[in-house]
Amino acid sequence: MKEGNGPFASRPSMVGKWLMATTLGWAVSFVAVGSTAVHSWSEWQALVVSLFINGALVGTVVGLGQALVLGPRQVSLLKWTLVTLAAYAVGLPASVVLATGIALWTWPVGLPTLVGLPGVFITINMRHAALGGAVLGLGQWLVLRDRAVPATGHGALLWILGNVCGLGIGGVLATTLDDLTRLGYFPSPMGHIAARAIVGSVLGLTTGIVLVRLRSSMHAQPPTPR
Repeated sequence: MKEGNGPFASRPSMVGKWLMATTLGWAVSFVAVGSTAVHSWSEWQALVVSLFINGALVGTVVGLGQALVLGPRQVSLLKWTLVTLAAYAVGLPASVVLATGIALWTWPVGLPTLVGLPGVFITINMRHAALGGAVLGLGQWLVLRDRAVPATGHGALLWILGNVCGLGIGGVLATTLDDLTRLGYFPSPMGHIAARAIVGSVLGLTTGIVLVRLRSSMHAQPPTPR
């Protein structure tokens, strides 16, 4: 059975290609997915800058691969790549900012360490990336709507939740594997690469399934008169 508007012959093929593109983008990056202890404000700033740069790298590779999967009839390759790049570059640092805000709210005694006092202020890891998944999901949905998926609130919610859940679940699994690699249970650097690939795999699977479902519901609807 062929898809109505896609370069691939079946829904499993679409999900598989999407998963591969997303996994590759994460695997070739240098995003720190393990637990990172932040001791001071300067370390916090360095982490945010690192996530911005690496987020742009992930977004470029993932965006390019996903655009090729969708095909030119669905999205502009340049537009999708640039939007995904920007969403990752903003979303990953934003997750750190949100996680830090939550930590300050729930653990105000850690505030003095931000100005350089010894001790660990906060521990950041990839599971916090789920907080930035909303940025990624919203940015991509604004490009997908109308042409590739229905421009409805339900469609937007599903796409955003797919990104949030994918980054959250993938982040938990990746953090566990990366921390075990640091402890010597798995060889480095393969363990670290595999941990990043896990994030991409879970994210690619969740968003790929949502994409196919939304595309199917769009194709099932009668065309809207213009």
